[in-house]
Amino acid sequence: MKKLIGWISSMIVYFCVATVIAQVVGVGMLWYKGYFAEDRVFAVLAAAHGVDMLALRDRIEAERKVDQEEGSSYESALDQHLRTSLDLDVREMAIEKGLRDLASLDTAVRIKHERFATIKAKYDSKLVEIANEAKDAALQNLQTTFEAMTPEQAKDQMLRMFRDGATNDVVQLMLNLPTDRQKKILAQFSNDAEAQELYEILKRIRLGEPTVSTIDQARAELRHLNLASVLPES
Repeated sequence: MKKLIGWISSMIVYFCVATVIAQVVGVGMLWYKGYFAEDRVFAVLAAAHGVDMLALRDRIEAERKVDQEEGSSYESALDQHLRTSLDLDVREMAIEKGLRDLASLDTAVRIKHERFATIKAKYDSKLVEIANEAKDAALQNLQTTFEAMTPEQAKDQMLRMFRDGATNDVVQLMLNLPTDRQKKILAQFSNDAEAQELYEILKRIRLGEPTVSTIDQARAELRHLNLASVLPES
């Protein structure tokens, strides 16, 4: 009896061990054939819990698409930002270069303007000098001509010049003539009208003409030059 019980116990143990070995072998075969792959295991678990795999897959695909679109939008926005920033940098560089070129051009124009003003001033001064020399020479020749005239002729020509507005020339001629010649010419102013004109001539001599007028003109020109030098250029 004891032997029978021992034999039955041994058979039960062998059967259990064989069952375990068979299960291990079966699981190994299933694993080897891919039945325990992650997606299949996930599908089995999902089915066990009542999850709709198609709906879940569509949801996952939709979320993935949204993520891709958001990533694409971000990259597009970043690219646009970089393009805008680069465009602004290029414009700023162009403006800075334009300002530098404008400043250089302004400096060059100022230098040329100053040179032109200097040359013009020298040229104007030379023209004035030449004009004064020519006028002095003309008055000298006119004085020589007046000295060759008779006193009456000289008086008549002086009155014509005075009436034409050449008062300063008449005054200068009277001052340059010798004293005896002046007396003879002055004696020819006989009537009242001529005496009044002679008075105007003598008054200008008394006032220091034409020297005073020349000095006043020079002072006015000097004031104009000083004013122009301090006023800003437009």
